[in-house]
Amino acid sequence: MPERERIKLWSGIVDGVAYLHLHNPVIVHGDLKPGNILIDDSGRPRICDFGLSQLFLDEKDTGFTTTSEHTGTERYLAPELVMSESTVYPTIASDIHALGCLGLEFVHLKRPYSHRKNNLRGHIIQDLRRGVPPAPDPEEPWSQLWLIIRACWDKTPNRRPSTITVAQLLKPWLNARAGVIVEINSSHSQYIDDPEKMDVKIQTKNRRLRRVEELDTVKALENRAAAYYQQERWKDAERLQLEALESRTRIQGEMHLSTIAAAENLATTYYKQEQWDDTEKLQLWVIEALTRIQGVEHLSTIAAAERLAFAYFRQERWSHAEKLLSEALEARIRIQGVQYLSTIATAESLAATYGKQERWNDTERLLLGVLGNRIKIQEVEHLDTIATAEHLALAYSKQKEWDDVEALLLKSLEIRTNIQGVEHLDTIITTERLAATYYQQGRVKDAETLRLHIPEGRKRIQTVEELVEILEAGKLKSTYYQYEPPTGVEKL
Repeated sequence: MPERERIKLWSGIVDGVAYLHLHNPVIVHGDLKPGNILIDDSGRPRICDFGLSQLFLDEKDTGFTTTSEHTGTERYLAPELVMSESTVYPTIASDIHALGCLGLEFVHLKRPYSHRKNNLRGHIIQDLRRGVPPAPDPEEPWSQLWLIIRACWDKTPNRRPSTITVAQLLKPWLNARAGVIVEINSSHSQYIDDPEKMDVKIQTKNRRLRRVEELDTVKALENRAAAYYQQERWKDAERLQLEALESRTRIQGEMHLSTIAAAENLATTYYKQEQWDDTEKLQLWVIEALTRIQGVEHLSTIAAAERLAFAYFRQERWSHAEKLLSEALEARIRIQGVQYLSTIATAESLAATYGKQERWNDTERLLLGVLGNRIKIQEVEHLDTIATAEHLALAYSKQKEWDDVEALLLKSLEIRTNIQGVEHLDTIITTERLAATYYQQGRVKDAETLRLHIPEGRKRIQTVEELVEILEAGKLKSTYYQYEPPTGVEKL
């Protein structure tokens, strides 16, 4: 089949998916692949296999989608669908990724991940998680067709083009539009030859097109705001995020999940600027909205409550933070169980809050459970496990349980030395913590022996001026037992 005919087939599929995405409510196919594309007697493609579709409220759009986890065939899955430990549902963006894979097959006659014969041992899933694209880039200069396909595979889902954009970009290769039949179920199908023949009024179609174009503009605003955020240009990010939030509220309504996500992005920027009143007000609204839509025990609602808790933590409003984190921990245990990383992270955050209130018995009790669960799912020598052990050593030291402190820090030092090396800053800090423990017990000789090589190690990873400044300011001793929410938890 000539290339132009193959492009017309792909364009027909794009038109069919565009119809689904413009439907009200939105229809997400979720399993686009060659096996679900049929060619009729006139050479037009039909999109099929909607038998499992049902109404579903996903994180970005309200519409139809399949409901099982990772229902798509591995070669056509978007990477974001396999990154999370929790269930992630197909979205408009994951359909776009699959459309790019279909373009690869129809136009370039190559299967996605063609270097893999199958997904035995999960090789394709591993490629997806490592960020390997469905196909490597050809030699430059790249054709415009390749750039379209490549754009569909953007690792950031909201940067992928809409189906309307892809359809417009394909027009130069087409003398006439390719039709497509969208088979909704076994008893109903609709033929789309061109936009005028869709089973909708032209005014409705135009309104939907305008809505898509407006949302593309909002996504561009959000992408630009994200770039400012990465550069720590908080006020620029705040201005664009506020505009995006107002636009999503007008276009999609305040109870749409995308609007709520925009509100949470803005709350993040307020948080970074320590605008606590604005952070609290907006995050409280986010929690209320998510509770109304998804329920109080939905993981998104729980995560939103945790983010507000971190804002309270930063303001030293310990009782407020404790209340939210205690409720979040109880909910995560009911939903996910104790041996789940997000449950463990919440438990460590609550332990940090206890520590700030000097409730060391509660801190010890919670961290003992956390350490046991980390060992079971991440093993003893995982650096997160070591960090938890060092947090527990703090709780022991505050209660002068020196034998337990020494045992934990010695084990931590041994593992850090083996994994990170003696001159890694984390290894040096652990050495300093152990030395401080000896000093506090009056074991000066042990402490001096341990600290003998620390300055030389620090001089190799820090300038002499930095080392002198730290020592003169007395910061080394004050940083032995600093205790904050675990790294990677505080992500408001």
